[in-house]
Amino acid sequence: MNVKSFLPAMSRFFFYAALCCAVLLSLPATGAAEPRDVKLEKYGEDLAPEINAGLAHLFQVLNDPAVKLDEAKVAPLAQYVLDCDEDPRAYEPDERTGQGIVYKTDLRQPMEKVIRYLYDPNIPNYVMVPSVLRVSGWYPDSEIFDLREGVWSRLDSDEPFMVRGREFEECTPDSFAGAYYRYDLKRMIVVFPYNGRRVLFSVSEQDGKSAPGKKGAIIDDSKWRYFYSGIEGIDKGLMSWMDTYMYGSSSIQAFADLPDGGTRNVLFKWLDAGWSGINVVRRTHIFEGSMRFSEAFQRVMEAESLPDSETLAGFVRDVHEMPETRMDSLMAEYAVNFEKACADHEKMDGGDFEDIISNGTYTEVLDREARIGILVLEKLKSALGMETLVDMGKTPSAADAQDEGEGSEPVAVLPEVVPEG
Repeated sequence: MNVKSFLPAMSRFFFYAALCCAVLLSLPATGAAEPRDVKLEKYGEDLAPEINAGLAHLFQVLNDPAVKLDEAKVAPLAQYVLDCDEDPRAYEPDERTGQGIVYKTDLRQPMEKVIRYLYDPNIPNYVMVPSVLRVSGWYPDSEIFDLREGVWSRLDSDEPFMVRGREFEECTPDSFAGAYYRYDLKRMIVVFPYNGRRVLFSVSEQDGKSAPGKKGAIIDDSKWRYFYSGIEGIDKGLMSWMDTYMYGSSSIQAFADLPDGGTRNVLFKWLDAGWSGINVVRRTHIFEGSMRFSEAFQRVMEAESLPDSETLAGFVRDVHEMPETRMDSLMAEYAVNFEKACADHEKMDGGDFEDIISNGTYTEVLDREARIGILVLEKLKSALGMETLVDMGKTPSAADAQDEGEGSEPVAVLPEVVPEG
């Protein structure tokens, strides 16, 4: 039977949309990292009403500065984080931007150190979670730049403390469709002293629809190595032409100090993404992405060779201030070695992807912001003793320059802001 002649025009649209959705979610990823077989029910068990109420209240405060923080509404959420000793994956928070998940990690680092690295505006988040973020940064009008001392200095406050701002992020290719996205976020950080314990909530929500997804590939997730084509679409064969978007994402990260001196991190995460307004995200997708996030963050934070936060901020500052000729030379070296690293990768064999990286021409699709992100990450990997594709050892850190009496008081390096469109 001829489906086109059988179905009315509107019915055909929904037929093909549903068909594409089914195919997309059944096809394997074509990058080097296959989606992990996450065991998660389609619908999780409900969290207690007071926990959901605490989550909802934090989002209300984020989205409307006129709403005052109600400590009584947040207290049950703080207690939940402190009591969350078991794996909470069976539970699902109330739906927000799509379905949600709960994910827990306990870090073997003190809370002040964790917060110092994660919320120093001189250290972009992509440095701390390189498996899920390509580039990121705070917009210059964010309150975090107005603080004389960092958020970590407020952890022992007797009263709640809040700071707000806006960020941009561009994620790494996902392991399901090889797509990567750029989007803006509203963020609010709340230091919340509770029953003699230190608790901090980081609340974020996507600000508008993302830019269209672009085609990429995971070359080696364990080495934080990814390919970015700059071409709109998804890496799914016959569906590569589709314009996909992140329509909405929300998260609350809760941190609490543990009696053993470590730090608990409980993540509540929601996501709505797809095409034509159709959300094709499953809870397993969100959970797998949260695993990539948490594992990379833990790997960086617990590395014995992790430089102190000032030195790490110096890495970022050095690359931002690097002369163009030096950056061009390092990126030319990177492009040649990146092509070699992709030699046995099935996704880079033939087609547009191979053309983009052949003969060391990968730099032609990388703007200055992307180049900075690559070189900062290579510097971090070198410091952690990981394999790198470019020799960053010739670039001294800002901390070294200060030790020699050549430095100055650290100042925030503002991210290069890309005009919203």
